[in-house]
Amino acid sequence: PRAPTPRLGPARATAGTRAVGCRGGPARDGVQALRLLLQHAKPEDYISATGESHSLEKLLEVAFQSAGLGDPWQYVDQDPALIRPTDVGGLIGDASKAREQLGWKPTVRFEQVVDEMVQVDIRRVKSGVEESADYLVAAPPA
Repeated sequence: PRAPTPRLGPARATAGTRAVGCRGGPARDGVQALRLLLQHAKPEDYISATGESHSLEKLLEVAFQSAGLGDPWQYVDQDPALIRPTDVGGLIGDASKAREQLGWKPTVRFEQVVDEMVQVDIRRVKSGVEESADYLVAAPPA
């Protein structure tokens, strides 16, 4: 049997609320915070956070732009049945203590994180690699 060919291009997707909050930053920022925490003389609790929250709508807009697909709402339907009553829109972490005491701050913006994730997925699909980290190596400039 022939292996399925990976598909690059738009397909239909369904989402619940567009307002649900997307938080988080890249692992490299979190690892840097941990490194600084481990070097700190006194053990304390710290929050490493971007201080930002973005909606699912914003995430999809940035991701589709990065993939060159334009308006995500041409490909994403909203289904009220998928809207959960517990979806939260505006949680934002306060990393001021980590910034003041450890000198830590996030270094990568939301748009860059989303773009990097999309580009890695595009390389993965184009290469056909599913179970190897080979696609994580950036392609040489054209």
